[in-house]
This record gives sequence, structure tokens and C-alpha cells, in this order.
Amino acid sequence: MEIKFYRIDEVSNSQFNFAVIFATYKGKWIFVKYEDRNTWEVPGGHREKNEDINVTASRELFEETGALNYEIEPVCDYSVTIDEITTFGRLLYAKVNEMGSLPDSEICEVSFFNMMPDNLTYADIQPILLRKVLDFLSGKVLKLLKKDKTRNINIINFIRNYPIYTFETVGDSVLVRGRSDEVWVYISSKSYDEFFKLIHVLDGDDKCFAVIEDWMLPYIVKNRKIKSRLTSMKLVYDSNVPLPTVKSHIVDLSAADAPYIFENSKYKEYISIEYIEDRIKNGIGLGIYEDEKLVAWAITHDDGAIGFLNVLEDYRRKGYGMDVTVAMIKRLLELGELPFVHIEEDNVKSMNLALKAGFRKDRRVHWIKLN
Repeated sequence: MEIKFYRIDEVSNSQFNFAVIFATYKGKWIFVKYEDRNTWEVPGGHREKNEDINVTASRELFEETGALNYEIEPVCDYSVTIDEITTFGRLLYAKVNEMGSLPDSEICEVSFFNMMPDNLTYADIQPILLRKVLDFLSGKVLKLLKKDKTRNINIINFIRNYPIYTFETVGDSVLVRGRSDEVWVYISSKSYDEFFKLIHVLDGDDKCFAVIEDWMLPYIVKNRKIKSRLTSMKLVYDSNVPLPTVKSHIVDLSAADAPYIFENSKYKEYISIEYIEDRIKNGIGLGIYEDEKLVAWAITHDDGAIGFLNVLEDYRRKGYGMDVTVAMIKRLLELGELPFVHIEEDNVKSMNLALKAGFRKDRRVHWIKLN
């Protein structure tokens, strides 16, 4: 089997055999099940004679889901070749706003998923198509978020670095679900009205929330019990501040350092050895050795923030904390990234170090896990 993708209108309407629609409703993917099958698939179907392929898509979306009100847009065109036979389809994304009754059809069940289910009718094709749709949505969302890069740098980096399951947008506001060590929900919004519309897609399965601003917190928690909460001040590097010279020998960390770093962390309830290993492999991890022992380190988190900063007690007051912080800033700047950090407000020493290194306070943010 071979799948090829094409820009919209590279394939003529007469060549199309079918339309496939990846659709969401209240922030979840819509999958359907045919009467004679026990597997899931996304809405879609064959083009009728002389029918425009976009009409096919709208017709099939209604017939297979009962969708009444929706916004639909083409993602790309594609072909599938099996045993030297090639068929052509149009891939579309739809955001469904209103669902009606399921029309009489071969569909026996419509269900909603945070991520693609395992038992698929077309297991060799649909995951590839979903990846294409997610890349399409990611591009649109990143363009929106980059309008205020400083505010949205956490979510921008998370989208770039980890699998995203769903995107939801209302105006300039964005809600994203994705997985690093947990399935996290990130929300970017400056508007109460847009925010309230966004959080209608949340349900009891959404338990982990990252970089939540003060004003959002009560509306997300509501009557649910908080399992854990970490509150920090977000600080962003001011490029106008000259960086001091790094006096220590800085080395790159390896995944083998993860158990040691975990053992010497005071944030064990928020992290794991596996998470540290992932961040060293896929982010930046820098350290300082003395007496053949790792005595100071910093690692970037899953959202790109400088974190894990620690200097063993017997090795403090030697400037190691500043050196590893400045080295991390320089590495990020070399990569064209925006350095930023999160620090608990009562951690006076770390706060003063960050301010001295050139960071400026941005806003208070929260990470919460709900039962």
C-alpha cells in the first residue's frame, strides 16, 4: 500500500472516489461504527456521479453522524494505491457545533474519543490521515499563538515537542490536549467570553492542567478536588541584559544521570525518573561536576522552561547555580529559543538568581492535577 498527499486542487473533481472527514464535537473526535462491523472509523464515503467532492463531504458528515451545524475545511487531497489500483480522496476537518439525530443509514453507533481508538476499520490508513490533520491544525494554532510568543511560549513548545490529541479554538483563544508524562491540558486566553466557551469541552477525563493563570483557576477546578498543585512565577529572559561570564566547566547530562537527579529533587511528587530521562534526551540538560560527582544541574521541561535547577548543599556559594543558569540561557539563545523559567515565589534565592541573570517577572501560573 502506498499513500501520497497532494495540495488542494491538484486532483480534479472527476478523479475523486471518496471524502474522509476527521470531525470533533465538544473537543472530542467523532468515530462511527457500521452495523456489520465491530470496528471504528471516521465519517466519510463515496462521491456520487457528478457530485462536487466538498458536497460529498458535507453529505456524508450529516448522514453518518447527524451533524447539523459545523465548520468544515479541506486539509489536503490524497491517493491510496493497493495492488496497482489507485483511488483518490479529499481529507477534511470539521468542527461540529450541533449534533442531531442519526439519520437512517448503515451507521449503528456514533461515539466521541479524546484520541484515536485502537480497533480501527482502516488501521493502516486512518492514523496517517489523522497525523496529517493534526499537523494542519497545529500550523494554524501555532500561527495564532505566535501573535503573543512571550505569553504562549509554554504551549508553543509543548505542541512542537509532544503528541497532541486535540485542538480547540474560539477566536484567539486555544485549548490543547497532549501527552508528555501525563495527558495535559493547556489553555491560552485573554478573553473571559472565549475562555468560557473553550472550557465547555472539558470533562472528568481532563485531570492535568498546565500553566493555568490565576483568573482561570476557579472555573477549571469548580467543585473538583485538587490532588496536587504547584504555583510559580513565570519569568522571561530580557535580551537587553548582558549575560555574565560562565566560570565553571559545563557538561551535557545523560539519561544515566536521571535516577541521581530524581533522588536529589524536592519535587518528587511532580516528576518521575522516566520524565527526567525524557527531558535529558529530548530537551537540554546541563551540569557541573566536582570531585567526580554531579553537584549542580538544570534541565528544560516539556514546555521548554528552564527547570530542575539544583546545587547540592555542600557545593553552594560557589556560583554554580548562576553558571549553569547562564549556560542554559546561552544554549537556548543559540537555538533561537526564548529562555524562560518558573520559580515558586517563596524561593527567594532562586528568584534573586533569576532576576540577576536577566529574567523579568511575567505572570503567576499553576499546574494542577484533579481527582
